Amino acid sequence: MARNVTLKNEYFLADAVNIMLERGLRMSVQPVEIWLDAGTPESLLETNRYLLEHNHDNTTSAARPGVTIVPPVFIHESASIEASVVGPHVSIGPGCSLKRAIVANSIIDEGSEIYDIAIEASLLGRQVNLSGQPLHLNLGDQSWAQR
Repeated sequence: MARNVTLKNEYFLADAVNIMLERGLRMSVQPVEIWLDAGTPESLLETNRYLLEHNHDNTTSAARPGVTIVPPVFIHESASIEASVVGPHVSIGPGCSLKRAIVANSIIDEGSEIYDIAIEASLLGRQVNLSGQPLHLNLGDQSWAQR
């Protein structure tokens, strides 16, 4: 960034790597066991499924009274969940609140509030507020949807 090496006002990783090499960075090759994509909503959900199925879930410590968990899931310890069904393949970030919700194959980011709704194959950004009829959707940060 100090050199302002850009193309159409964008910085590129390849330029950063070349600068680090100029400064003496030593690199070596490593075999790649799997390539996980996150370039589309579908591939991001597929990557989430793969990670949850390969020991990145916390199903056993995520249990809460009155909540049905269908493994694998990752639920942040600060998430509040009541009278809901979560899973399979669900990741829930910190500070989220779910009440009377059914969530499957979805990622819910930090601080989102989900209630009285069923969602599947959905991506919800930070601080999303969502309730109403069953949906499949992708919402960015600080979105609000009610039906």
